[in-house]
Amino acid sequence: MLACFYRRRDELGKDFAKHPDFKALKEAWIVSVMMLGMMKHLGRGGWVQIVDPTERTPDARTLFLMDRPGESGNFRYQDVEVVTLTSYSTEPVEEFIKNTKLSKKKKTYPADTIILCYVDKDLQTKKWTEIQQDLSATKAPYDIYLLGKIDRDKHHYQLARIHPGLDQAVKFDVEEEIKKDYGLKNTLRLGARSMKTTMTTTDEHHRPF
Repeated sequence: MLACFYRRRDELGKDFAKHPDFKALKEAWIVSVMMLGMMKHLGRGGWVQIVDPTERTPDARTLFLMDRPGESGNFRYQDVEVVTLTSYSTEPVEEFIKNTKLSKKKKTYPADTIILCYVDKDLQTKKWTEIQQDLSATKAPYDIYLLGKIDRDKHHYQLARIHPGLDQAVKFDVEEEIKKDYGLKNTLRLGARSMKTTMTTTDEHHRPF
């Protein structure tokens, strides 16, 4: 998925951000970076897929092959909704999340959806413990993650779950993580929740997303 984003960017050049595919590809890129952090934290590989635009939601789907006792061979399948905090937003990150993906005026999502807030700006935030406490008052049913770049000149990021608890914090280098081989040589087709996941084997030697 990361390769797809950069390939499309190179094809379209300066017009990429104006292209109809840009939003979906950028959101899939953000989810793929999140997944690299999760993969480092969990020590196993996973998959990311762009969702058919006709489904309208979620923005992307992720899937892990479980390996815990009693779960071996099962998939952990999650919908991910992305919201990006840019320089156009002046709100604190916790207020931005509450006023976008957690707003009761907007659509709701299945309770096991991941809300991923990507911080795409230089930002001084509250302590993450304070952000978590602020969001806990919303009693939102979703897992909410915060992702941001921590080095202007390098592909270094930090990811953490900030609701319902503050955990799973990990710092990672995208260039290093993408080199790791988790032994995944299957391409998955993740359908809507009512559809069965299908798997095919491939001889491709790049990351499977």
